This record gives sequence, structure tokens and C-alpha cells, in this order.
Amino acid sequence: MQLILLSALILVGLGTTLYQVKTSIDERQDLLRGLELSIANTKRDIAVLEAEWAYISRPDRVMALSNDLLGMAPIGQDRILPLNAIPMRINVDFDVDTEIGNTNSEKTGFEAKQENGSVQVVR
Repeated sequence: MQLILLSALILVGLGTTLYQVKTSIDERQDLLRGLELSIANTKRDIAVLEAEWAYISRPDRVMALSNDLLGMAPIGQDRILPLNAIPMRINVDFDVDTEIGNTNSEKTGFEAKQENGSVQVVR
């Protein structure tokens, strides 16, 4: 009698646990379906926005708006210079003294003092 009662309690416990696991899995699957639907809607919205942006930013439309609203016109050929008309950078060679102790400390009144691998400026 006790064995039958014990096995019945175990079966009821296992049945309850199985039901809870099943409902939990169903809830998670519903959540997953909702997220997948949301992702699909967002991707569709992104594709629509990209198409709208491509339509709005057409070069001929932008040119027409700039001419009509801003009074702008394309740059004429007389305003474009050749590449060799741009002055090149001048190379200047400086002699840099890399030793800290060789700085001109008489003029500034400061002296560089090196201790423990760190440099301190002392007056």
C-alpha cells in the first residue's frame, strides 16, 4: 500500500514538473516568435528607409533644389586649378638637441635635474 502511494506521489510530482516545463517552453517559443517578427519588421522598415533616402538624395534632385532654393550653381571650369598650382610643403630641417642637460638654462633660469629615471625642473 505504501509503495503504491509513494509511486503515485512520484508520478504526480513528475507530471507537475513536466507540465511546468512544457508551459515554460511554450512561453519562450511565443517570445521567440515575437522577437523574430519584430526583427523582420525592423529589417523591412530599414529597407524602406534606405530606399527613401536613395530617392531623396538623388544627385539631380539635390542639384535642382540647390539651384532653386539656394541659388547655387556648379563650379565653372575657370575656378578649377591644376594640381601643380598648389604650393608644396617646405621641408625644414631642425637640429634638435636630445639631451636634457644641454638645454639653455642660463636664459630661462631653470635647470633640468634627473633623479631615479625621472626629470624634474628646478629653479
